[in-house]
Amino acid sequence: MTEQATWLRWLRMGREDVAWGTAPANELEYNMNSGKWMSFITASPLGALKRIEAKHRSKGATGQRSIDQHVPVSAAHRSEGSLEIPFVSDVGGLLLRCALGADSAADTNDAAIITAGVVDETPETFDGGELTQPTATKYPYVKFVLTENTPGTANAGTIVITGTDPADRTISETIVTPALTAAQSYTVYSKLSYKTVTSIVVTGWATGTAALTATGIVQTAHTITCADTSGSLSIDEHSDPAAGSGNIWRYTGMAIPQLNLAFAATEEEGLFVITPTLAGKFPTAVADPTYRLPPLTPWPSWVCSVTRGGVANAKIQAANFQINTGTRLRRAATGSQDQPAWSMAGAR
Repeated sequence: MTEQATWLRWLRMGREDVAWGTAPANELEYNMNSGKWMSFITASPLGALKRIEAKHRSKGATGQRSIDQHVPVSAAHRSEGSLEIPFVSDVGGLLLRCALGADSAADTNDAAIITAGVVDETPETFDGGELTQPTATKYPYVKFVLTENTPGTANAGTIVITGTDPADRTISETIVTPALTAAQSYTVYSKLSYKTVTSIVVTGWATGTAALTATGIVQTAHTITCADTSGSLSIDEHSDPAAGSGNIWRYTGMAIPQLNLAFAATEEEGLFVITPTLAGKFPTAVADPTYRLPPLTPWPSWVCSVTRGGVANAKIQAANFQINTGTRLRRAATGSQDQPAWSMAGAR
């Protein structure tokens, strides 16, 4: 039997675009309209992100009762750790952007699946001859733009896309869409890759008409450049009982002091893996978000495809790229302290 890799669990992360330590306001995945969060898989076990909190404990004294007769007093606290993540373009691009500071993305489009579909009822279905199939081998993902004409309105709704994956299996996904008024539009993306698209169903239309375009994206090129300030992440860690029933741990203010990219062709899997070292605030237990992605088929990770001077070079068996950002946490006294039930005053 061929040995298979086992991905232990999945997490979510989002780039903090308001202030350090402030998680993205919405709970939507990045492919949704205004979504900020990104789901990813990791081979790192539960506990890879450590919740570090110093405690002062009573020690007792001669003739007194034993240790820990008083509630421990909390001291400095923080979180740190690292996550081993198979490199895929969306997650890798986010981590490189946060480590180095800036990212410019450019899509390469295939032929349009729908060029100007008219939406004037709900549900509105596009199928059969209304759809153009990919001229490339597949669509890694599909981009949808819906524009409400004047006059017109649309309620919050969905786009349901059905088709086949590269292995010819039937797949389907639902994308949440926002409400629109006249002349407004939204842009959303699929999370799954499609070899063919068999139907697209739009809901939410209210009055007037809207125009839908659907474009297959062949690839997205990310140009990562350095900036004066690195970014920070918020990370949601699911399935830890310590967070409490119905809760998850939310880590905020997660900076990346170091980022590693590595592969080894001599290993059986030979995956290209990105490993961020993380440090940030002590996590808080928050209610498990109601929005949840269905289980996804992981993208095949990059393997040992190396070029040197624009020419394929098959002699490199392993590589480890290390980026040290210089980002560090500084300890600071924050919050307030409960005052004891007495006071002291003095004068010189």
